[in-house]
Amino acid sequence: MAKGSTGSGTDPDKDSTLVKPEKDFNSIKLEASSLDVKDLAPTEAMPVTRISSDQVQEIVTKVAADMQVSPPVALASIYLLLNKGAANVKAPNSMQVNVLNEKKEEVSLSKLDLMAAYRRVTGNNYLRRLAETLAVEIAQFAEKNGLRGELATRINNKLVSNSQVPLTLKEMAWASSFCQSVANLASLSSDRLPGLLAEDYSQRFSKVKGSNQPQANKKARKGQKKKKERSAKTSTTD
Repeated sequence: MAKGSTGSGTDPDKDSTLVKPEKDFNSIKLEASSLDVKDLAPTEAMPVTRISSDQVQEIVTKVAADMQVSPPVALASIYLLLNKGAANVKAPNSMQVNVLNEKKEEVSLSKLDLMAAYRRVTGNNYLRRLAETLAVEIAQFAEKNGLRGELATRINNKLVSNSQVPLTLKEMAWASSFCQSVANLASLSSDRLPGLLAEDYSQRFSKVKGSNQPQANKKARKGQKKKKERSAKTSTTD
C-alpha cells in the first residue's frame, strides 16, 4: 500500500497522537515529569528491597500459627531472628531463637521456619526484603532491649583495634547490614554509623571478590598444565 493511502493499517507518519511537533517537546517533558509513577507503573513504584505491609502481616500470621503463639510474640521472634543475622544468605537454616509463649513454654523459630512462611506469601526466597522492610522496627526493638545488631561486634572490634571511639549502645543496636537501606539512619543512630556500615560492606565485598581470585588463578594454571601435557603427549605419539 502506498504511503498516504487509506487502509486498516496505521501509518505512524499520519498518526498525530504519536508524532508531536518539535516545538511542543518541552511541554511533553513537563507533562511526563508530572506523572505519578504509582498510576503510570504500579509495579515499579515499590522498591525491590521492600515488601508490602499486607505481606508482612500475612507472614506474621503464618508464623504465629506455626509457632502456636500470638502475633505480637511471633513478630518479636522475627525481630530477634533477623537481628541475629538470619537474612544473610550464608546464615544456616538451623539458626533459631527460643522464646516463651503465653504459657511460659519454650518454643523456637528457625530461619527455615521463617523462610517457609515468607516463601508462601511472597513466592521468592529473598528474606532480606523482609529484614529491610522491618529494619527500623528491628533496630528500635534491639535498642530498647540492649541487643546488638549482627555487625556490631565486628565493627566495634575494628574501632577498638584502631584506637577509635567504640560503638555506643544505640549504634550497636542499629549496626545491622539491613539498616543500610534506612534513609534517615544518621538521625536515628549516629552521624558516623552509615559510613561505618558502608565501609564494612565494601570490605566484605572486596574480601569475597579477592577470595575468588586465587581460585581462578589456580584453575587457569591447572588448565595450562593439562594443555602442555596434551601437547607433549601428541608430540611423543607423532
